[in-house]
Amino acid sequence: MPLIDLPNELLHLISTSLEHERDINAFAKTNRHLYNLVNPHLYQVNAQYNDSSALIWAVRKQRSSTMELCLANRADPHATTTWVSWSIVDDVTPLFIAAGEDWEEGVRRLLLAQPEPEMTPDMYFLYGRTLLSWAAEYGSLNVVRYLVSRDNVDPHLKDGEGATPLWRAAAHCRAEVVRLLLATGRADVNVQFTEWDPDDDGGGQTPLMMACNRLIRVEYDGAETGAGAEDCNETLKLLLEYEFEHGQSDPYYRGNNYLEDSFRWVLSILLHRGPAEIVDLILRLSGLDCNTPVYEGRQLLSWAASYDSEGVVSVLIRHGAEIDLRDSVGRTPLSWAADGGQTRLVRYFLDAGAEVDPKDEKGITPVHSATCAGHDEVVKILRDRGAALPNLRVEDVPRYIWMRANDGKLPAIADLLRETGVDQALRERYPLPAKSAEEQEWCADGIFD
Repeated sequence: MPLIDLPNELLHLISTSLEHERDINAFAKTNRHLYNLVNPHLYQVNAQYNDSSALIWAVRKQRSSTMELCLANRADPHATTTWVSWSIVDDVTPLFIAAGEDWEEGVRRLLLAQPEPEMTPDMYFLYGRTLLSWAAEYGSLNVVRYLVSRDNVDPHLKDGEGATPLWRAAAHCRAEVVRLLLATGRADVNVQFTEWDPDDDGGGQTPLMMACNRLIRVEYDGAETGAGAEDCNETLKLLLEYEFEHGQSDPYYRGNNYLEDSFRWVLSILLHRGPAEIVDLILRLSGLDCNTPVYEGRQLLSWAASYDSEGVVSVLIRHGAEIDLRDSVGRTPLSWAADGGQTRLVRYFLDAGAEVDPKDEKGITPVHSATCAGHDEVVKILRDRGAALPNLRVEDVPRYIWMRANDGKLPAIADLLRETGVDQALRERYPLPAKSAEEQEWCADGIFD
């Protein structure tokens, strides 16, 4: 008798006698009739003996029909990924996988499938995290929007680790989620992650500070999975604009200069790369004195001068930074710009009226620093603007700078060395090796280096 002609009861009995899912699956694929008859049993076996792995697979792949089959055949909505890590996290339930993958349909359906219908989304925890907290961290905008729209979800509830959804989103620079949570009008952008030890990463830090932490990692560690520099900038802007617009003023933080310290810390990160718009926003919001030393005895403008960010320098000057203010070692912003070879900033400071020959506590001027660092164009600019000959010593000039100047690679520095009379002393200190006839020919042709 052909298999297709057997009674359904007998076919079902055959399927129940098979021990492995792969065997049941192969049996079900014999024909369409067997598939419709046996397939529910296959999902029941998976739910009973394989930890509802089919449900977890369906949620990861966002397969609605497969998810419905699993749930209809007793799959456990609380099943965990004991057999595979999701996003480098173990033991994640289907509900939290759907939230992390921004699958709104899956979240809606799995919430309905929970065995405790009286529970709200805020009552489901994973590693001490609420569902909204989890979705916010992973940037799941659609899921966050859905959860926030529900009356039984508190969009600013702290999770088991003491962080709000806004803190989680800001820490990972999920700009659009931050925008959505701020739009509720009840966000606290000054909330601290107080449950952690202050010595740990994140302990005691605000959403703004955590967004800066992410920016640092993006800048120095390269592109990461998730937010990039643009998202970090947008997140910082959103948090600052919200603070500026709503004028939040927590007496505890204000009274203990917490926010002022936070802003100084954030500015120290932004000085070297901007964007200037955010630096301007911080200064307008905080009212910080730009002329107060922030680190190692140097003011904001002093640090900004070390980097080629004319926009940030312009903002700082507009907010009252003194262009010739000296730091703890007597150096001005022009001195730092010259030492770092920041040609554009050297011109900017000089055009703005900066003193061309300020001496630090060791008597070193900007043209002296630029010469010893080999910044030929900066030396030319300073000399053209009237910088005096520096008081150079032979030991101040590195051998490689002298060699490059002697070979014509640094013409402005070569001229300066001759004018100061150091040139001859350098020839005696670093005698040039005799060139062969062939090397002299190459040198004449401009090929020998």
